[in-house]
Amino acid sequence: MSCLFEFNDIEISKLIDSKLLIGKSFFLWNISDEFEEFLGFDSILNISENGFSRLTQTSEKVNNLENKIFSNWENDCSINIPLFMGGIKFAPSQISERWKDYNDSDWFIPRFLFLKKSKRSFIVYNYLHNGKEESEHENEFDLHLEFLEKLFTEENLNDNSSQLVNPFHSNSVDEWKEKVDTALKKYPKVILQK
Repeated sequence: MSCLFEFNDIEISKLIDSKLLIGKSFFLWNISDEFEEFLGFDSILNISENGFSRLTQTSEKVNNLENKIFSNWENDCSINIPLFMGGIKFAPSQISERWKDYNDSDWFIPRFLFLKKSKRSFIVYNYLHNGKEESEHENEFDLHLEFLEKLFTEENLNDNSSQLVNPFHSNSVDEWKEKVDTALKKYPKVILQK
């Protein structure tokens, strides 16, 4: 089950600093030029595959879930909502000390997804039914609601929000094109072309 709730403005960068997220797997995406940002954390379902057929195997598992996911997303069809988060290695089955802790393909459904898109903010709450009694789901939801309340209290959020900067990545397409053009000018056209 996946429930979408529109929310007042969320400062996702401050959520990352919360002590409550220590030890939890998370996925952060930010494209500031397109006013898109999301943070998903607390995995409720994982799909990990290795080898050259990792994409096919992952796709089969995701397709098997397709008719088992119920949501209220259709109430707001104006935004795309990611359900799975993760990624793949470019070189499957690469054995090296640096990448030994990672599968060739790792994906997860987060319990919580904070999403900012086109100046609107949302919280998506995902949970697995697993045949539990309704009272068990209510108790679980109450615990998660308490967690969210703690997450949003001022004492858990630092005033100095994280500024995650990857020196090898830029959110600007123009900057990226400029870097590629600069690199291409350093090589003769015979050796390398765009």
